[in-house]
Amino acid sequence: MIETTSSSLIPNIYPINTNGILSQSVYDEILIDFDGCRLCWAIDKQGQREPVNQILYETDDYCLIPALGSIIPGYVLLVSKEHMNSCATLSEDVINSLESQLNQILKLLKIKFPNRNWIVFEQGSTVCSETKGCCIDHLHLHIVPVGNTIISDSVSKLASTPKRLSSISDLPILLSNQNSHYLYFRDTNDNNTVLTVEYPSQFVRKVKL
Repeated sequence: MIETTSSSLIPNIYPINTNGILSQSVYDEILIDFDGCRLCWAIDKQGQREPVNQILYETDDYCLIPALGSIIPGYVLLVSKEHMNSCATLSEDVINSLESQLNQILKLLKIKFPNRNWIVFEQGSTVCSETKGCCIDHLHLHIVPVGNTIISDSVSKLASTPKRLSSISDLPILLSNQNSHYLYFRDTNDNNTVLTVEYPSQFVRKVKL
């Protein structure tokens, strides 16, 4: 069942935030009330006081919010309402549900913005953290209105060979016996790939965004 925050489903213009800097009082609030998880705070009523965290759309289990610090209109994050780790750590039922809800959101985006192409990526880890750690381990997918060159550029810079997946639902099985970081991509043609390689923080954003 899909729930929306407005009758327009998704706004015609997304907020752009080129700053991403929060006040010390907000950082303290995140640390005390949300175990340091910035995304838990962002989708809670406390975080919703900040316009930059506006929930644009939501499903039963996920919220769509602007990407903090984004300089590209339309760059959004799909964030789990419950604090979970990466896609690779999910159970079969949960990852299948995520895929279904992601497909619904991408379908809506393509209908509302037919002249844009969308890629999806996750910078994840197969290791579950016992603490929330400033939201690094809070499940979120990047949905970005750019072409596929960002994927090929990322692969080239990392000098790694991507593995093909039939869908995002393959991630937990493929990476079940690995303790590693990974990059998951879904391109504009719905092709799914994953790279299991170490990469610097904010790597994909630095490649192209």
